[in-house]
Amino acid sequence: MKVYSDCLKNDIDKLSPQEIAEKIYLIYNSYVFRGKEDLQYAIYKLISDKFNIPITSIQLCGSGKTGYSYYKSEPFDPIESDLDIAIISSSLFNFYLEKSLLDSEGLQNTYFKKRNNKKSYMSYLSKGWLRPDFMPDIPLKTDWFTFFGSMSNNYTMHFAKINAGIFLSEMMFNYQQKSIVDFYRKTKQFTLDADLAINN
Repeated sequence: MKVYSDCLKNDIDKLSPQEIAEKIYLIYNSYVFRGKEDLQYAIYKLISDKFNIPITSIQLCGSGKTGYSYYKSEPFDPIESDLDIAIISSSLFNFYLEKSLLDSEGLQNTYFKKRNNKKSYMSYLSKGWLRPDFMPDIPLKTDWFTFFGSMSNNYTMHFAKINAGIFLSEMMFNYQQKSIVDFYRKTKQFTLDADLAINN
């Protein structure tokens, strides 16, 4: 029986962090949707229709994917844990980036309520990751959080909240996920609590 921690343990010295992240986040099944494939489809379909993107552009990350938060050393908890979704779409990434620039007059400081949001927004953009929570305060941002807020309210029995971000490419998404592998390469903290089965 394969488990996520087995992948880390067995491959940590054999494969690159990118390859391990690729296996876990792009190939392995999502822990939170095991036996709940209809739920997964319903959520992914709503997102696909809302943003007019292929349903295959939607991936899962965070503890919902693996069943365990490796940074917090905590298992996924439907009451406390968020469902973290990654939308991998260059066209949607560029659309949000262009609208952010145009509607905020070139990212003027007055469009950012929190002092560090602009700096954080630009920093993540440079990594190919558009973080809506750091976007300038424009109608597009309001629409984003209205949509995901409504989704969160409809699925409170399964997740604390549903969050999402946009990645420029699959490579950018995978590069971000490899940070978990890098973390384990440094610490080698393989906890038994992380031994969550990919398939029953």
